[in-house]
Amino acid sequence: MPNHTASAGQTTFLKRLLKRRKAVVGLVILAVEVALVIVLPIVMNLDPYTSDTAAFNAAPSAAHLLGTDDVGRDIFARLLYGGRVSLIVGVSSMCISIAVGVPLGLIAGYFRGAWEAVIMRAADIFMSFPSLVLILVIVAVFGSSLPIIVCVIGLLGWTQPAKLVYSNVLSVTRQEYVESALGLGLGDAQIIFKYVLPNVISPVWASMAFNISSAITTEASLSFLGMGIQAPEASWGNMVNSAQQYVTMIARQWMWLPAGICLVVTIIAVNLVGESIRDVYDPRSM
Repeated sequence: MPNHTASAGQTTFLKRLLKRRKAVVGLVILAVEVALVIVLPIVMNLDPYTSDTAAFNAAPSAAHLLGTDDVGRDIFARLLYGGRVSLIVGVSSMCISIAVGVPLGLIAGYFRGAWEAVIMRAADIFMSFPSLVLILVIVAVFGSSLPIIVCVIGLLGWTQPAKLVYSNVLSVTRQEYVESALGLGLGDAQIIFKYVLPNVISPVWASMAFNISSAITTEASLSFLGMGIQAPEASWGNMVNSAQQYVTMIARQWMWLPAGICLVVTIIAVNLVGESIRDVYDPRSM
């Protein structure tokens, strides 16, 4: 049966993914990052909030590996804690987008009619607004705490997985095995979960990685503009925010450059994994 084919494809997925060099590079980078931001703060007893009153704007030294910021907080500690925040935003927002988008795409593609009209037109409306501007407005109204930013980015990101699933459901529901299941009198829920969903979910795995990188970029942009994670809480975005000052950007590069490098490396690594997943599921790459 087709769902068995999908299951067999899932079984060999990891082997095929790990044969791709860029996937391995991306996964290794992300694994190292996750290990560092979780383990090092505990092992080294790092404090990203306490100021060293004797070391304002201090350059990197033995006492402060990456120097301190303008109020004496350790940049290395803030870099690691900021990595936690950025990764939490990326993964949590992606989960919300998938949890909202996939069911809506399934409903619109399978039931068609009024469901299709309402859900797809809602997706078009959401996609017609500049997302960053809309997020800025919502954050200005409801605040810029971590849970709010995660929810806003996640809820506004549902359109991509919904459109992706919707288009695939339209194709799958025309297949003979779905028509046969309908002819046998199986219920809609049974058909959706047993025959439709396993055969439309594959492209979503690639979109998950791109959703993560997009969410991390959005949070960094918000924080850079002063509308995201607020000090004293650290994020890579609000650390890069210090580069808005000319003196800091030129003479105190340790305050913003490490966070900027981490952002770029993380986004590239996530995109490498996403591209590899997409290639694995692309029949032309087999």
